[in-house]
Amino acid sequence: MKTYAGLVLVLMLTGCAMVQDGAIDLAQKYISEKKYDVALRNLGEACRAGKPAPEVMAEIDYLRGVSYAGLGKKVEAVAYFQYVAAKFPDSEYGYLAGLKARLSWPMSCRNNFSWPAPGLTTVFRL
Repeated sequence: MKTYAGLVLVLMLTGCAMVQDGAIDLAQKYISEKKYDVALRNLGEACRAGKPAPEVMAEIDYLRGVSYAGLGKKVEAVAYFQYVAAKFPDSEYGYLAGLKARLSWPMSCRNNFSWPAPGLTTVFRL
């Protein structure tokens, strides 16, 4: 009986990981097709499938940032990039998110405000 319960537990955990991986793979596919809203739905499904491991969560939130950037929602995109860079600084996605946050924010300022805004030249060291 214990073996059966252990097997069921292993299958459930493996199933959650497989659902997460599938949802992330689909999200990447939709991002490449510029279907960012569908990608965001798939990333939500990846989170609902079970609690993602930290490295998986870094990928999910990074891809959320990419999707929001694709939708033209730069503030949301930068917020996700900054979060991933701060929460997962030693990961691949933390590094990429940090770069995107630094590169994206000044562009959104140019689109929405006069550039350079007072004081931003010292923050970004232009």
